[in-house]
Amino acid sequence: MLISLFLFLPVAFCLFWIVIHCWLSSRADAFWLILLSLLDMALFLLTDSCYLIPGVSFRTLSVMALLAQLTAPIIIPLCWLYIERLRFGTGSKLTHPAHLLWIILPVILFTAAIILTSLIGFDEAQNFFTRLYTEGNSIAFEYKGSILYTYYLWIVVVYRLVLIFELVSFVIWLIYLFKKDKLRIQNLVKFFKSNKSIRLYELQVYSLIPAALIFVSKLFLFKDFTDTHLAVVAIVNLGLTISLMLYYFLTPFSARRTLTLNQIKHSFLYNYGDKNKSDEVEALIGELVDEAEEAALRRIRDKIGDTLPQDATEEIHPSVASTLFTAISNNWDEDSDSLTARFQQLMTEEQLFLQPGLSLQDVADKMHTNKTYVSKLVNNNYNLGFPELVNILRVDYAEQYLLTHRDLKQSEVATACGFQSASSFNIIFKKITGVTPKVWAASHDNKS
Repeated sequence: MLISLFLFLPVAFCLFWIVIHCWLSSRADAFWLILLSLLDMALFLLTDSCYLIPGVSFRTLSVMALLAQLTAPIIIPLCWLYIERLRFGTGSKLTHPAHLLWIILPVILFTAAIILTSLIGFDEAQNFFTRLYTEGNSIAFEYKGSILYTYYLWIVVVYRLVLIFELVSFVIWLIYLFKKDKLRIQNLVKFFKSNKSIRLYELQVYSLIPAALIFVSKLFLFKDFTDTHLAVVAIVNLGLTISLMLYYFLTPFSARRTLTLNQIKHSFLYNYGDKNKSDEVEALIGELVDEAEEAALRRIRDKIGDTLPQDATEEIHPSVASTLFTAISNNWDEDSDSLTARFQQLMTEEQLFLQPGLSLQDVADKMHTNKTYVSKLVNNNYNLGFPELVNILRVDYAEQYLLTHRDLKQSEVATACGFQSASSFNIIFKKITGVTPKVWAASHDNKS
């Protein structure tokens, strides 16, 4: 019983995502492609699940074999059309004749199968399937020269050849994409490890690869094998469900060209409690503001200024960096060649802190010394760790930058001020000043 549930797990998964997409993604430009893909996938997996169950009636198998003629060959074209839509943008129109040819192919298969079945008679076709599944494909040669042999060639041989042709074409197309658009595995690694943005269609291509491999394995799972190795079939189906989950989990983001891991996480930010409400809401607002147009940002800024409590608009953080360096200016050797003087010159005059990902080793190389000495220098003179000092300098610079570049997106300000992402800029700015960059800018707009 448990194994039978695993056999229908992919079907249930597709039905679940159909509901989710109708609920969440109906406004997406690629919605109909996604929905058709899910419906077709659910129907094909239904035929496949019935085929895998031991003891299912041969009449049911005959019907499922006909349905598979239409549903299986259309899966790859729909996935291909979806990837192309992501690749060229949601406003693109895929009207090339080659695109239609991919869809016509499964229709031809299905129509011819229906015609052959009507010529033979459904009962005769069912009897043929009964022998085929119980005695193996070798019995087909007994019907050589008859219409039943033609039926066998079309339903079994041509059907599998079409699927193999589509899979090979799909692999060639993937190789073409990897070469032309420079798809690289390291992009995926950076996406997970460093929160780097990645093209959505590239991410979808990576998620399709395991699903395609599992589909290939299914072509070689014949009835006599599946009836005696149900555990293997259940594992294959579980793997298929996981790979499809990765693919369809990303389809609600189909209106985007690129995606980061944080943006995926932020899609669930409304599920917060009292302890993390503030951080989660600010992160969500930061992501939305980054996407907003200039006119919308002005309206948001005005609204924040009108509704913000008075104490929240007070200046929290004067120029920390200038105060910090002024306070310790008499503590270091006046000799311009001293390492402390050189360090302060790098930070205040050359503004080395604006370099994203700046490390102690980078500063040590500039000063022609070792990073241990630089670390001690910072700790002794400023009573701060190196990352803390760099962040203070960046936030101090960001305050002035926000006042003179009011129309830039938060991500653009973050990059200009040395931060690696808008989210890290938002978090560090609030940690140092007590408010987010948007609140800080709004408060200074009101004062001006």
